[in-house]
Amino acid sequence: NVKNRHAGFSGIKAKPVSTRPQFEKMIDSAEQVEILLSKHIGGLAYPDADETNLIEISRKVVKTMKEAGCKDDTALTVAYLGDLPYSLHNWRRVVDKQFGKRVGKEWHDFKVVRQHGHKHYADDCKLSCDCQNDPKCEHQHIEGCHNAECVEHRLVHRAPYIGGPARAALLGWFAVLAERVAGSHAPTHWQATEKKQYLDRLQRVTAAIQENGRNTVLSPVIENLANKINKTVSSF
Repeated sequence: NVKNRHAGFSGIKAKPVSTRPQFEKMIDSAEQVEILLSKHIGGLAYPDADETNLIEISRKVVKTMKEAGCKDDTALTVAYLGDLPYSLHNWRRVVDKQFGKRVGKEWHDFKVVRQHGHKHYADDCKLSCDCQNDPKCEHQHIEGCHNAECVEHRLVHRAPYIGGPARAALLGWFAVLAERVAGSHAPTHWQATEKKQYLDRLQRVTAAIQENGRNTVLSPVIENLANKINKTVSSF
């Protein structure tokens, strides 16, 4: 069952809940997003003490981005769709079709930037060897690797080079997740050490985006979100 194994954008396994959220009346693409998310993740919750519904977190990300000055519809839609499970079908037949190819491209980049590639990319995993690009390297992680260090490694090397809307959406999620973990909404099974490790990873990826990201019309928004993340992590 996809719903029961969906890990959410945070990479933290979501919990199934019996109740469905009550949606506010929305229009245009926002209403389409709500319907789509309700179908795929409407019964899932973040594993915090309140069991916050995943769609509520998506809404919070959009609100946070708007507060950072984001008015870009593509970036906001990509962020809103952040927890929609990635698949070729969802990309081409759902997101492209319902929201347009520009949103589709940025959503695709947003989703796959942290994933293990289907080819042997040098930045796929953080390896403790000197094999470099040797195709016969015995230390390669298997496809689908979700090791936290490897996910961070991919994000540090790839995230600065994805499009502005995808980068803004990524930092919008980081800002909200950092706030949750640093506050009273971290996963209930996490100790202080795990929270600190997670926050430090977010901050290192954020720093890579700030230092190496290409200039875009969304650069001010990206900088505002990065500052929010850094402030949250530093105060933990």
